[in-house]
Amino acid sequence: MEANPFIGAFLVALGLVDALIGVVLRARVPAFARVYPLWIASSLVLAGVGVWFLVT
Repeated sequence: MEANPFIGAFLVALGLVDALIGVVLRARVPAFARVYPLWIASSLVLAGVGVWFLVT
């Protein structure tokens, strides 16, 4: 079964937007700095799954 490239592109875009939201939250909410690494890691995993959809 072949993966849909539109799903991959959507997941990559969603991961990047999620990472940008994390950067903005880290700058504006001091308490967010504690969970920031986990937030960015999950965003990169989401974008990585999107890249996997695009490649396969």
